Amino acid sequence: MKVNVLPEVIRPQLSRCAKIASFDSKGNLKPVYGYVSITTTGNMVNLRVQDAHVHFEANLLADSTEQDGTALVECDKFLSILKTRLDGHPVQLSIENEFLLLKQGEFRAKLPQLKGESIPPLPPQEKPYDFVIDFEPKMWSATNRCGVVVEDEKSDSPFKGLLFDFQEEKTIRIAGFSQALLHVARFDLPETGGFRVSVAQRVLPLFDSLSGNLPMKLAFDRHNMRVVCTSSENSVSVRCVEDTYPKGYVELLGLHKMQQGVFPITKLTKEGKIAEEIPRKQLKFRREEFMQALGSAACILGREDNAVEVIIKNKTATGQYVVEMVGLNRFTKAKATEKILAESNLDSTLSIGIHHQKVREALRLMQSDFFTAHVGGPADVIVLTEEGNIDLVSFSVPLRVN
Repeated sequence: MKVNVLPEVIRPQLSRCAKIASFDSKGNLKPVYGYVSITTTGNMVNLRVQDAHVHFEANLLADSTEQDGTALVECDKFLSILKTRLDGHPVQLSIENEFLLLKQGEFRAKLPQLKGESIPPLPPQEKPYDFVIDFEPKMWSATNRCGVVVEDEKSDSPFKGLLFDFQEEKTIRIAGFSQALLHVARFDLPETGGFRVSVAQRVLPLFDSLSGNLPMKLAFDRHNMRVVCTSSENSVSVRCVEDTYPKGYVELLGLHKMQQGVFPITKLTKEGKIAEEIPRKQLKFRREEFMQALGSAACILGREDNAVEVIIKNKTATGQYVVEMVGLNRFTKAKATEKILAESNLDSTLSIGIHHQKVREALRLMQSDFFTAHVGGPADVIVLTEEGNIDLVSFSVPLRVN
């Protein structure tokens, strides 16, 4: 191998590789899991990494190539070297004995290769997968937003991985659940998949780093239980994990009317069918104003305090409601309050405890100036929707307040 690559071209792709290649768990991982395979073919450079859950490939153009070849070196060390290299000046990669040599001007470095191991390429994109869709930029964005709350496999969360649900006719739902905050997105599809899979949390930081501007395909290999995402630059194959999401979450959360912007509280039969629907009331807020008020009420809370009480009881002459937020430190008894206005169709007073950190986390993901909180009683899940975006909703689990 002898190839010249620009640091600013290879560095972003290598950074993505480093999200998968890791020695964090050296004791129980294969050595090759911390390495990156570098293969040159003509002017194309291919980078490959893998671990127990994810196989990732990245393609980039070389500045020039003198000789094709392959090297297998420690990914983190390779990236550390390239972070020090000046942009605009090619770095030469070549093999000498058992080392990968790097040269740029007077700079020299060498990395030992891992012998006796290799990282195989992904199957070609022409492979007949069970189900393939065009993964549009808005779907990619929703995947990243829903994935924010997904906890790693070692956590005690009952919900493992990120859910891709194709059971509904000509529909994809993408869902990420934690114990206090839930995100669900919905998009129309030209075909019906008739199945659902959950992908490992390990791949989500990598997904977040990929460009959503390139045309992408999302494919499902149900026989090998893998999800494959491909573009002209990158390919990702991720192992599916056990699907621990509730089977009837659509009915349970009132998502069956999501396209209409309506989220009723549902009562289900033993068979999981909807027996009764109770409409939620709406509170419309300015997003930044709400977040500032929430921060003010939460400023005196202790480490063990998560709840801010939201009280709606007074209606002004203009028809708006006065919303009071109360933060109480349970240990010191310190207290802070803040008031803002909201538009609402409430017909009675209401007091709800909200998880101030999780609600702010959900609101930070929104872009619109306004959002609506769909509320029931003090024990009912709160639905948060962004104005002008019917594709994605969040659910905040209420907290008990004293």
